Amino acid sequence: MRIRLGELAKIVGGEISGDASVVITGVAGIREARPGDITFLADPRYSRYLETTKASAIIAARDAAKTSKPVIICDNPYLSFIKVVEYFVPDRDSYPRTIHP
Repeated sequence: MRIRLGELAKIVGGEISGDASVVITGVAGIREARPGDITFLADPRYSRYLETTKASAIIAARDAAKTSKPVIICDNPYLSFIKVVEYFVPDRDSYPRTIHP
């Protein structure tokens, strides 16, 4: 699944700082992220990873440390990240339930 950062910002109700055309292909924690992933910063203790994360974009609060990466700025980064995860991971109940023969 692929989506532009600007579209994700609309889904979570955030604003973009940086390049809204960045393509996001997955989600990951700030230390585990790879290019194409979006991550989040909800705890200031993890600010030290902002410049070393390989994530293509970050979800963060307005008062978070500055970074050169594109950011979705929102009131609740943790909740916004959950919304993005839900976008990328389809609901398991949407698959038909069957019994294997």
